[in-house]
Amino acid sequence: MAKPTVGLVFRPDAIEAAVLTRTLRGLTLERCARVNIAAQQPEAMEYHDQQVAQAVQEALSACQVATREVVVTVPAKDVLLRCFKLPMLPRLEWEQAVHFEVRKYIPFKIDELTWTYHVVEHRAEKRLTAVFLGVRTEVLVKIQHYLETAGIQATGIEPLSVSLARAANRGARKLSKDGFVAVVDLEQDVAHIIIMKDQLPYLSRDVSLAQTRELVSAGAQPSP
Repeated sequence: MAKPTVGLVFRPDAIEAAVLTRTLRGLTLERCARVNIAAQQPEAMEYHDQQVAQAVQEALSACQVATREVVVTVPAKDVLLRCFKLPMLPRLEWEQAVHFEVRKYIPFKIDELTWTYHVVEHRAEKRLTAVFLGVRTEVLVKIQHYLETAGIQATGIEPLSVSLARAANRGARKLSKDGFVAVVDLEQDVAHIIIMKDQLPYLSRDVSLAQTRELVSAGAQPSP
């Protein structure tokens, strides 16, 4: 049997732990747990280090996890996901072209981000599709400090959209190689939706379920 993978998901108001194994039938969720965190400013992830450390340890303990090595998922709200179409360019010019496009459209200085990109070549159409993923460096440093306080080592840190895309691709159901797939992560008040293909997220949106419930309660018709 394959060695289980342990994941930690940082939410604005909670820490979630999950234990997953890869079997012949696909990716299996063995155990999971959620520990809520009280904070004065949960949207800014302003917590005391010990609060987060305790929540991390409690979530791992509830999942019966002894390992100190985990894969960490960054909250969706702290991640910038952008998709650009580019003309066919030499590989050495890809990063410069992505950098140029990102500076035109993102609301942050690129120097404030820790980022990466992936390029898909469409040779028949003589164009490129570039997917950009960026996390504010200050958020990344904050999460790393929380983990250090909890005595946890991150073997990988990635956006929620990337985790969802890979998990969906490794599920038991075979996905279309040519078509896009929608994956939804549901919380109590928010639905995080990504459009993915071949383990790569192309688009993400957050939909407020609380606002939709308010519209329905008031007798209004929510927007599609």
